Amino acid sequence: MPALAGAQDMTADKRYCEALLDKYLRYAGVTEYPGTPGKLSNDNAAGIAQAKCQAGDTAAGIAILERKLRDAKLEPPPRG
Repeated sequence: MPALAGAQDMTADKRYCEALLDKYLRYAGVTEYPGTPGKLSNDNAAGIAQAKCQAGDTAAGIAILERKLRDAKLEPPPRG
């Protein structure tokens, strides 16, 4: 049973990491350039956080994204 609980925690952390990244990209970490469709991330730290989350190092990715949101005066989304 402990392995199952650990897998559920990892899945929850990965979903939270994705929610953090989504909020960050929507409201804080984007720049619109004339002539460029859509919005582009202008922050390498967000890219690093995304890579860490995808690689399974969710603790590091979450820490970066929570800090970036708070620095932008935004509250992180609710966890879980």
